Amino acid sequence: MEIAIKVLQTEISNRKVLISRENLMFKDRKKATELLKEISKLKQALKVVKDHHQRKGAYDLD
Repeated sequence: MEIAIKVLQTEISNRKVLISRENLMFKDRKKATELLKEISKLKQALKVVKDHHQRKGAYDLD
């Protein structure tokens, strides 16, 4: 589970770097918007995975 969390965090970071490195907010708004949508989806997936991991950990203690 920790691996999935790390992979999602890395993907989010990679897309943020891509936007800033290529200065996409000024050069290519359409591509930047697509990347921001991807980041949003990845953040949502990360939240779901973390929530699931926390719940699973709570049940494992019982």
